[in-house]
Amino acid sequence: ENIKKGTYKCICKNDDIYYGDHCQFSINKDTDISFHNPYESYIGYDSRKSLKNMTSIYQDLTMSFKTDQTKALLVFAIDEFNNFFQIHLTDEFRIILSMNQGNVSKQCTVHSGKGTYFNNMEWRQIQLKYFTNNVTLFVDEQFCTIVGSVSQTKSYVVLDGADDEIVIPPILPAQTNILPYKVLYVGGVPRAKESGELITWSTIYNTKLPSILGCLRGLKFSHKFLDLRGSDLVSSNDGSISMRCHDESCKYLNCQNKGHCSVKWFQSPPHDTFCDCSMTSFYGPTCEKDDTIKFTIPNQQLSFDMSKIRQRYDLFDSKIQTFKFAFSADKEVSDVSKQMLSFVEMDNSKENIDITLDSDYELSVNLKDEKILFKGTFMDGYRHFIQIILDQRKHKIWVVVDDEKKILNFTKLPYNLARTKQFVFG
Repeated sequence: ENIKKGTYKCICKNDDIYYGDHCQFSINKDTDISFHNPYESYIGYDSRKSLKNMTSIYQDLTMSFKTDQTKALLVFAIDEFNNFFQIHLTDEFRIILSMNQGNVSKQCTVHSGKGTYFNNMEWRQIQLKYFTNNVTLFVDEQFCTIVGSVSQTKSYVVLDGADDEIVIPPILPAQTNILPYKVLYVGGVPRAKESGELITWSTIYNTKLPSILGCLRGLKFSHKFLDLRGSDLVSSNDGSISMRCHDESCKYLNCQNKGHCSVKWFQSPPHDTFCDCSMTSFYGPTCEKDDTIKFTIPNQQLSFDMSKIRQRYDLFDSKIQTFKFAFSADKEVSDVSKQMLSFVEMDNSKENIDITLDSDYELSVNLKDEKILFKGTFMDGYRHFIQIILDQRKHKIWVVVDDEKKILNFTKLPYNLARTKQFVFG
C-alpha cells in the first residue's frame, strides 16, 4: 500500500507460480501434459526460439510433476561448452540436482518429507533458485543446496568422476568451432531408437534414466513462462505425449492403507489404473487385504528355509532387492522388553541381518558391524513398517522404519538376498 498516493497493489506470496493484479492466475492451471513412453517421451526449448537472447543456462526454474515411477529424468539443460544442470528422480525417496563447476560435477539431494514419497501420484512443486553463493533446489517444503557461485565455463567441459546417472551429451569426433546454443529438455531427452526405422541426423543423448511416466505442468525458466503444450522440440513419436494429464481414473480409485493410484501410461490415452500397494504391507485391489501371523507365547518363531528352494531354483541377482514386513506389538500384552523381530541368515555369517525391538522406544537393524537405531513408540498396538532396500549398482542400503529413512554404504561387503539360507520371524 502506498499511503501518500492512496494506491495499493497485491504482492504475490510466490510470484514464480502466481501472477495478476490480485494474484488470481497460476502457471499450473491448464498447462499440464502427460508422458507415455520411457524411451521416447521428451519436449525441449532451444536458443533459436524460446531461449533466444538467454546468455546462460543457469536460470531459476519452476515446474510441477506427478508420477508413480521410481526413476525419471525431469530436467536437463546444456550449452555448447557442455555446461549443464540436471534434475532427476533417483528413487521414491530422493530427487537429485547435478551440475558442473568447471570440470567437476556437483550434486545435492532432496529427501522426501516424513510420511511422504515422491512417486505417490501427488503434484510436487520444483523450484531451482540461483543465489550469490549457492544454488538451491526446493521440492515442496524440502530442499538441498550446492555451495559456491556458478559461472559459465568458456572452454569445453570434460567431467571428471561424474555420477553414472548424469546424461551424457553427444561427443564430437574432432575439435571444431561450435555456434553458441542453449537447450532445455523437460521430461526426458532424445536418445537412440532400437527399431527398424530409418536413422535420421538428429541429436541423441546417452542416459540410463527413463523419461518420466506421468505429468508435468507450470514450467517457468528465467522468469519466462514456457508453454509445455507448444514446445520448440518434441518427440517424433506422436503417441508418447498427450496435451493434458491423463489421470482422471485415479479419482474413482479408493486405495487404502497408504497405497496409491498407479496408471498404465503406455496406453494413449491411459485409462487403466490400479492401486500400488508396494510401499505398504497390504495387498488386494485396493490394498485392503493382509496376511497376519500372531505370536501368543514367548519363543514362538516362523522360519522360511531357503536352502531347499535354492536347490530347485536358480535365484538370479537383481540390481534392486527389497526385504520388507510389518509388525505390531502391544506393551500391555507383552511383558518382554527386548524382542527379535526378524533374523536373515546368509551363507556368509558376516552378512546376517538382525532386526530387534530393543525397547518400547528403540528399534535396531544390525548389518555387519553397523547398528542402525530408530527412535519411536513401537509397542503401541499399531502396525509399523520395515523395509531394507539393497541397491547393488550403487552399493547402498536403504533402511526404512515407518517414515524414517537411513542410508548405509556397503562397498566392501555386497549384500545379496539370493544367498539367504533362511528368514526367521518372531
